[in-house]
Parts: sequence; structure tokens; C-alpha cells
Amino acid sequence: MQIQFKKNILLTGAGFTANFGGLLAREMWSKIFNSPKLDSLSQIKKMMRKDFNFENVYSAVLRDNNYINEFQQIIIDCYVDMDSTLKNYTFTVRDPYGVNWYGVRKLISLFAGTGQEIGACFTLNQDLFLERKSKHKPLGLQERLSSDTYRAVLPDQKYIDDFKERHLSSLGNFQYIKLHGSYGWLTSYFFSKYGEDHRMVLGINKYEEIINEPLLKWYFELFEQAICREGVKLLIIGYGFRDEHINKCLVQAISGFGAKIYIISPEDSETLRDRLIGKPECSSQLWKPEDEGSQIWNAIAGYFPYELKTIFPSDQSETHIKKDIFKIFNE
Repeated sequence: MQIQFKKNILLTGAGFTANFGGLLAREMWSKIFNSPKLDSLSQIKKMMRKDFNFENVYSAVLRDNNYINEFQQIIIDCYVDMDSTLKNYTFTVRDPYGVNWYGVRKLISLFAGTGQEIGACFTLNQDLFLERKSKHKPLGLQERLSSDTYRAVLPDQKYIDDFKERHLSSLGNFQYIKLHGSYGWLTSYFFSKYGEDHRMVLGINKYEEIINEPLLKWYFELFEQAICREGVKLLIIGYGFRDEHINKCLVQAISGFGAKIYIISPEDSETLRDRLIGKPECSSQLWKPEDEGSQIWNAIAGYFPYELKTIFPSDQSETHIKKDIFKIFNE
């Protein structure tokens, strides 16, 4: 049995929770680099001075299998600190981040399903912000997550098959699906020789990690199922298009089914264009239609180069940007 998803789908990346105190990739690099514990790992610190993508460094350390336990713990410590910040977020008119949370919540509600349709927010984030703020528990984990720490050992394939058999026909109208796992989740397969194996998908081999974890493998299949249909409108908030497996799935939805992409990101649209397809040498240069970056760029139907606080200011006023977005996804 397949889930009948709503045609409007939401995908969030690190840039979403950055609006509420979360860390972007470069900020996470800095937090890891600044850790006093890293001072005793001189070779890793040297690697980080050369590579500002901490996930590349993580993969290299994992491959060499030297000090991986210590480096993993530093990363976990950074997520603990970030979770503390996000956990304490409360919207007030003097909100230090300047975002009207109630307006953002209304935006998310646009993607809730009705009737037989199931709404979905897919996320690449590994923080716990949305769980804490919305009380939505990730699909398939409702019975396994602790209510306060959102900690869980992930289910094996047998449990997932049983869950589909018993619950798939009676899901609620909105599902939260964490494609890259989460802070607080532990793998179903084993506890590593270093201790608990946290199931946060990091590094340069994300797809291989995903297909080796039953829950994440199912999640990714659901993402493909949700966006690879006719008439899909996908709103992306805070994703930088740097994950190859996600981009390939987007291209499949675009080329095979005509999916339309809408983006909320403070990044300038020209900067994104240049990253996806390369900077044109002249205005008459044509981009190869078979190139994945070009296909994604040409499928963008709407671009909103703003932080959420600009769209949803803390004084709760109605902005023209908010009205334009709601009009698109209310049609």
C-alpha cells in the first residue's frame, strides 16, 4: 500500500532552523573548529583549516578510522548545544530572531493533507526544533520516541513492515519525515565499537548510509514517491542543493513529471544560479538541458530571497511576500 500524498510538498534544510538559532553548515564548521576538544586532535584541525565543509572532513576521518570516536563526540556536543538553543526558543514580540512563529506555523499548515490525502514535510535537518514546536513526531517512531528527549533506537525492517501493515491506512493528515536521520536517534543495526552509533547521516556518502538503515531507506522511497508525480509543487526552505542524492531525485521529478520548485532562501538567486549551472561567460550562452543543475534551475517557478523574519515579521503584520506564497499554495 502506498501513501497518497498531497500535491503540495514541503522540503526544509538547515536554512529553515537557522531562522530560529540553528546552525548553517559553515557555522557548524566554526563551532566544531572552536571546540577545545579539537585542540588535542591536531591532524583533524589541520584538515579543517584546508576544507571548510566539515562533512568532507568527517568522511576522511571515518575512512582513516583514526580518532573517529573523539571527532564524533565533538560533533554530538555541537548538536547538544544547538538543541539547547532551539529548545529554549519562544516567540514574543521581542523575539531576538524577529520571526513571527505563528505565521510560519500557518505556512507549514498549508502542506497538511485533507481527506484521503496525506500532507508531508520532508527535512534534511537533524535538529529537534519542529518536533518540539509542533509536537509532530517523525513517521514510524510515534511509539518509540521518548516525549522529552526524542531519543530512540531506530526500528528494524520487521518493525517497519509491521507498521505499514497496521498503521499505513490510518495515518494523520500531516507527516514529518527526516531524510537524514536525527540528533538523538541510534542505528537499528549495531552499536559501534566506540559506543552508541548515532544515526545522523553525515559525510559524502549519504545515500549509502541511507539505504543501509531500514527507516531512512523507507523515508527516501517516500520522498521519491511524493515528488515523482504529475502536478507536484515543492516548496524548499533553506536547502543549498549540495546533496547529490537529493538533487538526482529532484531531477527525476522535474524531467519525468514536470514538478515545479519554489524556494525561500536569503541567498541571492543569481548566486544559486551560478552554483547550479556555472556562471555564464556571456548572456547568450546556452546551458545544456541534460545537466542536472540546469534542470533544477529551469524548474524553479518562484524564488523568494528573504529570511523568514522578512516574510513573517515579529509584529505579525501581513507582508506582500507572505500573501504571494500563500496564493501559490492555496490554489
